Amino acid sequence: GLLPALAGMTIVSAYERERLVREKFAPADFPIEVIPNALPIAEQLAAVECFDREAFRRELGVPDGARVVAFVCRLRRDKNAQAFLRVAR
Repeated sequence: GLLPALAGMTIVSAYERERLVREKFAPADFPIEVIPNALPIAEQLAAVECFDREAFRRELGVPDGARVVAFVCRLRRDKNAQAFLRVAR
C-alpha cells in the first residue's frame, strides 16, 4: 500500500483518525495531523435543533411523504455526482 511511503497525513476529523487506526489503515503511532473542518460546530448544532422540517418542506413545495435525497460536495470529477444522481432516481 501507499502508507509506508508517507511520512504522515492530514485529515479533517478526530473521528476519521480513530477510524483509520481502528480499521487498521494506519498504525496507532502513525503521524496523523487533524485539522478540523472550518464550520463552527456549536452554531451548526443549534441550527439543527431548531430546524422545522415540515415548514421547510412546505416552503419548497415538497409533498408530505415524498422522498428527499441530497448530495453536498464540491463539484469535482472524483466526487462522482453523476453516479449519485443515477442511484438516487
